[in-house]
Formats: sequence, C-alpha cells, structure tokens
Amino acid sequence: MSAREIIAEIEALPNNEKAEVVQYVTKMADATTAKEIRYASKEQCERARDEVFTKHASLLEKLSK
Repeated sequence: MSAREIIAEIEALPNNEKAEVVQYVTKMADATTAKEIRYASKEQCERARDEVFTKHASLLEKLSK
C-alpha cells in the first residue's frame, strides 16, 4: 500500500478515528525525534562558554589557583 493510499484511507475515516491516527503519528514522531542526536553550533557553544565564564568568573579564578 502506498502513502497516497494510506492518506486516502485516513481521509475517509470519521473524525474521532482521524484523531486517533493523529495521536499515533504524533507519538511516533516524538519518539523518532527523541532518538536524534543534536549538536550545538559553533555560535551556540561560544555563547554558552561566554555565559559560563561570565557567571562563574570568581569560582573559576579560585579553581585556577
């Protein structure tokens, strides 16, 4: 069965059953997304670094001694 055929079948469903399909697909998409590994961009890393060093400057200074 092709995706277009499945979509046609879903479109023919009553609204309450369409809602179940939407809930299922959303749950599936969330599970797939949760498994992805995401990396911070160079800019995000630099901003985080700057924030940490600014926020914890005195602690970092003490640790360096």
